Amino acid sequence: MTLAAIRWKLRQKYSQLRSLVSGGRFIWQVEPNIRFVARSDDTFSHVLFVCKGHEMTELRWCRRWLRPGDSVIDCGANVGYFSAYLAQSISLEQILAIEGNPRTAAICADNFDVLEIKNVRVVRIILAASEGERLVIPDVPGREPWQRTVNAGKADPSVPVSTLDRLIETYRIRASLVKIDCEGYEPFILAGSRELLRSQSAAFMVECNDAALLAAQTSRTELFGLFRQHDYALFHLASFGSYYPFGIRCDESFPSAEFNFAAIPNNPSDLQKWQAIASDFQSPSGMDNNRSGR
Repeated sequence: MTLAAIRWKLRQKYSQLRSLVSGGRFIWQVEPNIRFVARSDDTFSHVLFVCKGHEMTELRWCRRWLRPGDSVIDCGANVGYFSAYLAQSISLEQILAIEGNPRTAAICADNFDVLEIKNVRVVRIILAASEGERLVIPDVPGREPWQRTVNAGKADPSVPVSTLDRLIETYRIRASLVKIDCEGYEPFILAGSRELLRSQSAAFMVECNDAALLAAQTSRTELFGLFRQHDYALFHLASFGSYYPFGIRCDESFPSAEFNFAAIPNNPSDLQKWQAIASDFQSPSGMDNNRSGR
């Protein structure tokens, strides 16, 4: 075992022990003024502690894109790390943290309570292209970040199915940023978001995972096509397990099999804002790391 692997294991054991002796959870500091929760009932929270965060390039871009008073929609909130990080970074008006796995959604809500974050609403909904679908997210403890939406079959769905457009109407939210990380279900969620794409001019942070898209019987062609239909420009943020420059254009031939990208409304104002931020990331002294953690 390498020294790095030994350190990783020791930090993991430390996190697990601290959670255990602290009643099942303890709060640790990601960055100054930004905290998260390690929990005995959530394996991934210990990974976050060991790695000292997750998708930091993407989150730093989000911080630069957002302004005080903006609102965010987090599709696939999981245990709440993305929403908690942004809620503590910026004075946002509202965050909708949407999670369709009941157990994970409960952990997510409890994390916000522990961190005393008041402007995040957890919505226990499975997002889809239409409301009439019978879907479930099977619970696989220890695999929280990779749980996928599937057809319910003969199972009795315990969580309602809705569209992102309907949720926006229900909660009367105007989002400046929408994050979608739903293990291959991204194209179906976008298909239920046509009014959002047409009228709100929100920026998006989206995962493209070819294996997950294939498992959901869709593809990056459908994912990218929905954005292009609504006049969005697509830019690489960071890849998993490989390096590609921050800010380069994405299309169907992009060489990474798993990466996060930004979808920016194709208008002069938003593109100018994107380019100003991207230039800082691409500079030698910028924050361009371009490799996402998992």
